[in-house]
Amino acid sequence: MTTAISIIGQGKMGQALARHFEQAGISVQILGREQEVVQGKFVVFAVPYEDMISLIYPNQEHFTDKIIIDISNPLDYKTKKSLLALDESVSLKLASQFPDLTFIKAFNTTFTSSRVIATESPLVMIAGDSSSAKEKLITLLNQSHFKTIDMGNLDRSRDLEAFARVQLSLLEAGHIKPLKSFAL
Repeated sequence: MTTAISIIGQGKMGQALARHFEQAGISVQILGREQEVVQGKFVVFAVPYEDMISLIYPNQEHFTDKIIIDISNPLDYKTKKSLLALDESVSLKLASQFPDLTFIKAFNTTFTSSRVIATESPLVMIAGDSSSAKEKLITLLNQSHFKTIDMGNLDRSRDLEAFARVQLSLLEAGHIKPLKSFAL
């Protein structure tokens, strides 16, 4: 069986995604931060955004035929302030720095089961410049029992990051109940 998805990062989100994909019968490779051979066509970076460049840069040739999924939110989780200017996004910065690689923003508005009760079909909003890469990801997500919304080009990743900040602030302040449709 060939590996469909490689997940770099073994924290809550990486584990929750791996569990969800595996339950749907999708093959998953889970990697730490050490440099290993990435086997999946899709590569999920489940690490803080500050670490992504240092993980991609020395091995960027290994990612040229991959679809890289950025799930990060550039937040200081103590202050809830963005670590980037509001007109920037992690995905746009990565795409600018690595123009030969394919990036899709996804899962950054999806909560792990430690924060909310999981549902059968969590909603995943995605943004990316490659229509064919998005189609492939949407097909995989549908096979994995996710609902998807294509938000448009990668510049919409700014909106997804802003939406995640609002979600998190409202949830932590108790103004909204956990959004089950956004749960793993």
